[in-house]
Amino acid sequence: MKRYKLILIFLVFYISLSAQPPKNDPESPSFLFNQFQKFSYENADSSFYYIRKLASNKRKGDLLTDLLHNQFAQKIMQFSPTDNQGPDILEKKLARTIALDVLAKIMSDTTRQLLQSAHPLFLLAEVHNNRDDPKALKNLVEEFIKTEIEGKDIYQHRAGRYGLMISQIIEKQPALKPLQKRLMALTRNDLEKNQILPKDATNRSLSGKRAWYRYLYAYVNFSEAQREDDLNKKKEYLKTAYEFSPDLIDNGNKPGFYYDMHFLSEEQNASFQDEYLEFLISDSTDSKLVLSTLLQMALINPELKQQLQDFYGKSSPAKNFDSYWSEAINEQAKPAFPIMLQATDKQAFSSNSLLGRWILVDFWGTWCGPCRQEHPDMQRFYDTTVKNNPDSLTLMTIACFDQQEKVAAYMKEKNFSFPVAISDNQIEKTYAVQGYPTKLLITPAGKYVTVPFGVDWIVFVKKYSGLK
Repeated sequence: MKRYKLILIFLVFYISLSAQPPKNDPESPSFLFNQFQKFSYENADSSFYYIRKLASNKRKGDLLTDLLHNQFAQKIMQFSPTDNQGPDILEKKLARTIALDVLAKIMSDTTRQLLQSAHPLFLLAEVHNNRDDPKALKNLVEEFIKTEIEGKDIYQHRAGRYGLMISQIIEKQPALKPLQKRLMALTRNDLEKNQILPKDATNRSLSGKRAWYRYLYAYVNFSEAQREDDLNKKKEYLKTAYEFSPDLIDNGNKPGFYYDMHFLSEEQNASFQDEYLEFLISDSTDSKLVLSTLLQMALINPELKQQLQDFYGKSSPAKNFDSYWSEAINEQAKPAFPIMLQATDKQAFSSNSLLGRWILVDFWGTWCGPCRQEHPDMQRFYDTTVKNNPDSLTLMTIACFDQQEKVAAYMKEKNFSFPVAISDNQIEKTYAVQGYPTKLLITPAGKYVTVPFGVDWIVFVKKYSGLK
C-alpha cells in the first residue's frame, strides 16, 4: 500500500472580489473551514460541529468538497504500514483516529449535503478496513458501484477517484477480479464520455473539472497499459494516457487534479507522456511519430525544447529549428485580441502595432498577494531580458480592479519601473482571465498562449521565445 503524506498546497477559494465578511465572523465559510482544520487534530466533536455548519451553507458546496475530499481525506487515507515510521507518527495516528471518528459522526447525521458528499470516502475507508475479507469487500464494492458510479456524477464527490483507489485494493483479491474489472470499466467509460472541451471551460471551476477528468482518464489508461502484455494494445493505452495528460490549460489549473495525483500514484505522476515517448523510442522505427510526440510534450513543458531540438537535428530537417518551433506554436495558439490601453506614463500601448515581437502581458492588481510577491522577479526580468531585447520582446502589465492612484503609490513605494496600464474593465473579460496573476504570451504572428500558473514563468517565456 502506498504511503500517504499530508499534502501542503495553498488553497484555492472561490471568493468574489466584493467585500468579504470579517475573518473572525463565526458564520463565515472561511472561519468554519479553518476551525474544522484546527480541531481535526484536537477534538472530533468540535471538528464535526464546524463541518456540519459549513455543510448547511448550500452555496459553498465547492468549499465543502475541497475540505472533505482534499484536506480531510488526507487524514483518512493514512493507512499504509510505512506510516508507522517517522517523528510525526503519533500526530498522524491521532489525526486519523479523530478523522475516522468525525467520519462516523457524519455518516450518522441527517444533513443531506454532508452525508452525500462524505459517502464515497466512507466506503473507501470501509473497503480498506475489510481488505482481507472477500465477502465484505464484494458487498461494499457492489454498494459503491450502485450508489456512487452507475448513473451518478463521479466528479461532484470525487467518486471517480475513490473508485480507482478501491480498484487498487481489491485487485489483490483473485475472487474479486471480475468485480474489479467492472468497476474499472464503468469508471473509465464515465471519464471518457464526460471530457470537457477547451472552449467549454469558461471559468475556473469548469477548467478545474476539465483538468480532473483528463488526469483521471490518463491515469486509467496508463494503469491499463501496465497490465497489458499485447504490445499493440499497450501502445494504444499509453497513447491515450499521453493525449489526456495535463496540457497547458490543465497545468494552469493544477489544483483540479493535484490531490488525485498524490492519492492515486506512489510516483505522484503529474503526466504520463514520458512513458509513451520511451515506448515509442524503444519500439518504433517511425522517427516522425517520435518527433511529433516530443514536439507536443515540449509545447506543454518547454524545458524539453533542447531535447526536441537535438532530435530534430538528427531527422534531416527541411527547415531550421527556429522556424519549425515558431510554426508549431502558432498552429496551436489562439488568435490574440487587440489590446489598446494607456500606460501610467501616458504612453499609448497597442498590441497590433507590435506585430513581429513577442509580447508578455501580465494581469495583476495591488490587492493581489501572489502578484505582489513575484514583482521583484518581474522587475529583474524587465531590467535584463526585456530591455536587452527591445526589438524582440515587449512587456505590458495590466492592473485590474484597481485605481490609478493606488497603482502609482505602490510602484513608487517599491521602486518598480516595469510598464503598467490600468485596465479598462473589459480586457480581462475579453481574455477570460480566471485568476490573478495571469500571464499571456503573444507571438510575433499575433497568436497567444496562456502561461500556466505555478510554473517558472521566466523559464517558460524564455524557452518559448528563444530569448536568453
